[in-house]
Amino acid sequence: MNSLYRSTLGLVGALALAGTAYAQVPSSNDTSDGCCNMASGYAALNFNTTGVSNTASGYFALKYNTTGSYNAASGESALYSNTTADYNTASGVNALYSNTSAYYNTASGYGALYSNNGNSNTASGYEALYANTSGTQNTATGLHALAANTTGSNNIAEGYH
Repeated sequence: MNSLYRSTLGLVGALALAGTAYAQVPSSNDTSDGCCNMASGYAALNFNTTGVSNTASGYFALKYNTTGSYNAASGESALYSNTTADYNTASGVNALYSNTSAYYNTASGYGALYSNNGNSNTASGYEALYANTSGTQNTATGLHALAANTTGSNNIAEGYH
């Protein structure tokens, strides 16, 4: 009886230390070969069809991606509207939210590059380059840096507003 008690106690202790494991159920809409796509979070990469090498982490991250490849989204609704764009990185809630087909963008921070559909932009900070729609090759660092820019290109802004 004593050895059974110790075995049971050891098993309970091991389970207590193991923690809780979570798994993401793949989307039933994903018809890709699954090559190198990683998704974690409700509806992350929900509509992916042939896109490869994408990473989505967060509620609705890369939700509408279909054929876009080599994208990374981390945060709720990061790269939410992306469908065909490649080589984008979004980190933060609503980062690169409206981007559908633009490529080579990097957004870090809440709402960074929110309205973007221009190529080769970099935004770091709360709502940096927020209103950018088609401007290209812009760099904005700081809270609301270049937030009102919509179509301007080749700009650099650093600092608050």
